[in-house]
Amino acid sequence: MPAWRLAGIRPFLNVAADILRESSFDWEAVRDVAIQDRVASLLYYALRHEQILPESLLEEFHNVYVWTATENALWLKELSSILAIFEEKNIPVIVLKGAALLEPLYGNIALLPMSDLDVLIHRSNAPIAVNLLADQGYTPTGSELVQDVTLAFENELLLCKAGRVGWGWPLELHWNLFDSPFYQYRIPESDL
Repeated sequence: MPAWRLAGIRPFLNVAADILRESSFDWEAVRDVAIQDRVASLLYYALRHEQILPESLLEEFHNVYVWTATENALWLKELSSILAIFEEKNIPVIVLKGAALLEPLYGNIALLPMSDLDVLIHRSNAPIAVNLLADQGYTPTGSELVQDVTLAFENELLLCKAGRVGWGWPLELHWNLFDSPFYQYRIPESDL
């Protein structure tokens, strides 16, 4: 963490360190919350030089940090491939959520665990994009009872690519930022 960011929280870290030294603290609860809320990497990075966390917890959080960096590198490689395909076909795209925030907000790909990719395209490009993604192994996770109902009444489609542990490679293809059709049709894409 840059020194200028740490300087602002230094007084809080000092108070926290004093409290933790003076009392019996439930580090197991801290561990459980950090893992559940997916902030173990962030805690490791912010506190690794502060001698606040017990060594065993620091080591576990370090392992999560390394794992998150590795996973996110794979996510970003996958995203890069998708963006190259869209660029080749002249499909404008905006990266959303986690992948868009890693560098500008966090400055470190290990600090925010990603669980999917989110991209925004024009509604008119959605059928083409779905076909291009299908060529890369992505398939929609649901089924439509009526053809094109998702495109007409939703703002996104969840696609998944096999080949990765768990869910595979989930990708949310957005064509509108609003979930409600009321807003989708009243706020022009060009305004966004």
